[in-house]
Amino acid sequence: METNNLRSLVRTKLLARTSRVYYGVAPASAEYPYTVFELKELSFDDGLSLQELEVGLVDYGTDKEPIENLADGIQADLDHFQDLTDDFEISIYKERRQPLYEDDKQIIRRRLTFQVRLYWRS
Repeated sequence: METNNLRSLVRTKLLARTSRVYYGVAPASAEYPYTVFELKELSFDDGLSLQELEVGLVDYGTDKEPIENLADGIQADLDHFQDLTDDFEISIYKERRQPLYEDDKQIIRRRLTFQVRLYWRS
């Protein structure tokens, strides 16, 4: 249940910025632009889970400004974000921002990564 609550918190933060947000993989029917995210646990020690949050932004066309503006907003929303829930205490910090390239040059992608420090509450 705690993992679902963590995913829900991240999804809610992303939905404040964009309307099409998916965990893991977007459906083939997803309309552009859309956002996908994943959480990957890197280590766990004495209640502290270090995780990587990867956010993928995907758009289609020739104008890169909308996706860059979306990336700017998501980074601003998540960098130094902190929250305390019944299940965990979370701190998120910006790490990387990378363009990704496809064979179809009209697909515009950005990869954002964040360090997540998660303290599970008992």
